[in-house]
Amino acid sequence: SLRGAGPQAHPGTCQCSLGPAGLLPEASMFSATAAAARRAVTSGSTAPAAFAARRAGMSSAAAEYDYVVIGGGSGGIASARRAAGHGAKVALVEGNKLGGTCVNVGCVPKKVMVHATELREHLRLAKYYGLPEAKSDVDMAALKAARDSYVARLNGIYGRNLGNSQVDHLQGWGRLEGPGSVSVAMEEGGETRLLSAKHVLLAPGGKPFVPPVPGSELAITSDGFFQLDKLPGKVVVVGGGYIGVELAGVLNALGTDVTLLLRGQRPLPSFDETIASALQFAMSDSGVAVRCNSPLAGIEAVEAGATAMQGRKRVLFGEQGDQSEEAD
Repeated sequence: SLRGAGPQAHPGTCQCSLGPAGLLPEASMFSATAAAARRAVTSGSTAPAAFAARRAGMSSAAAEYDYVVIGGGSGGIASARRAAGHGAKVALVEGNKLGGTCVNVGCVPKKVMVHATELREHLRLAKYYGLPEAKSDVDMAALKAARDSYVARLNGIYGRNLGNSQVDHLQGWGRLEGPGSVSVAMEEGGETRLLSAKHVLLAPGGKPFVPPVPGSELAITSDGFFQLDKLPGKVVVVGGGYIGVELAGVLNALGTDVTLLLRGQRPLPSFDETIASALQFAMSDSGVAVRCNSPLAGIEAVEAGATAMQGRKRVLFGEQGDQSEEAD
């Protein structure tokens, strides 16, 4: 949970520690607010089409602001609220969930998953402390539902905080039309609004990089990891940065057979070598198959109709692409 009032108390920081009771019903996990927040969300892939469809109906009258922020992640929200606190008339435009990567597909849901792995390990060790052996199989669908409700609750907190700071939140996709001019394809009503401002901040964030190899459409990114509602039996994680090793470790700890492909000789290449070496030993010791000097060469469908989210795939790797692993 957010410490104290979270972003309300500290608008310039993303505070996303998860307490032991974070997913319990007492934490208002399954509230009407969470359901409403989920209904307000649409896929980011619709943004370009939204502009094409609505530009013809754009209003010529522009709402005037001192400051318009495009992007409702940690940086955009902090900047908008801080400016409003100094008396500026502010609008924030976001077409997806408020909170950005950290809240929605980053540190917050990842920490929920890490906490789940810790609980599973405690159950495994319970018998050594005189406690009855407990079932430790993971109900991924139930875990995802609880995690998503927790995230939706945080989305609602960010929205209320914007209102409390007198920031106008426009749920839609913003585009810089010219100096001090922003158009917004609104999610509700099908209209496009024009905004004018003395200052405009572009804080749209980013998206995962997908290597340009044959069959890349058969893979999911770190964003797709949080859409899994069934624990895969076998996963190949491509990339040894901190996100790759985190997700490999989580999946392995939940019971998935994991292979980690590295282009170089060790994970975390930008970290201290001693840390990276210790991590590599620990991951191998825990059951992760770490393949060094194994760049991704391509992905093939093993089962007819296989997609990124389902069906068996074959991952090709190595300098010549002559090595392979099958995965779900």
